[in-house]
Amino acid sequence: MPQKIFPTVKDGVVLLTGEIKKASLITLMQHLSALKPKKRQKINCKIILPSALEDKYKALTDAATAAGITDLAVREQDGILCINGTAADGATKDHLWEVYNEIDPNFTSGDLVLNVNVSIDAAVTHAKVITQSSNLNIRKEPETNQPIVEKRHMMKSLHLLT
Repeated sequence: MPQKIFPTVKDGVVLLTGEIKKASLITLMQHLSALKPKKRQKINCKIILPSALEDKYKALTDAATAAGITDLAVREQDGILCINGTAADGATKDHLWEVYNEIDPNFTSGDLVLNVNVSIDAAVTHAKVITQSSNLNIRKEPETNQPIVEKRHMMKSLHLLT
């Protein structure tokens, strides 16, 4: 849940209004005290306590933050926690799925959407696809109802460049 603090100054008094998580409020108060104000005023803030889902998946969100997931966004909607962002590589994304599996083995609770993509650099990314039991149909778009543009027989390799 986003934190929103809006400062206004009136008659030399700084007024803070908005919403903030309790842990962040403590840090904010420490920073304000460090400014050594002449007069203390009442701060009107709504304290946001972490939801049960945020608590449940704290290890996962902490791991995402520690891994440097870019554009990290965590929000709760309709009883589902959504985590979005971009990982630098596949190993980082795999690590997040491992942490998720530790919290919710077999991913059966249905209360989390983990949507973390891997940043792709076309100059260095390639994959090798080898079919073993059937032919590979390469389609125009990533849907089975799209026209086939090429077929590869089983046990033939194909290099893909993104």
